[in-house]
Amino acid sequence: MQAPTFADVCAAQKNIAPHLPRTPLFNYPALDRATGLELYVKHENYHPIGAFKVRGGINLISQLPAAERLAAFFSLSSGVFQSF
Repeated sequence: MQAPTFADVCAAQKNIAPHLPRTPLFNYPALDRATGLELYVKHENYHPIGAFKVRGGINLISQLPAAERLAAFFSLSSGVFQSF
C-alpha cells in the first residue's frame, strides 16, 4: 500500500466536499502556551455523525463507476460509520 499523494488528497477533498459540511478549526491559547506553538485543532466530531470516518466511505463510493454506485450498497459497522 502506498501513502496518498497530495494529488490524491486534493481529489478526495473534491469527492467529499459536496456531501459534508466543513468542520471548524479552533485555537486553544492554553495549548499554544503548553507547546510553544500556535496550534489549531480540526474538530471532525462536528460532523453529523460525530466522526471523521465517513470521509473515507464517501471517497471510496465516489470513485466507483456509476453503474456500481447505482447498485445496492451496504456496510456493516459496530461504530458510528453505520449511521452514515
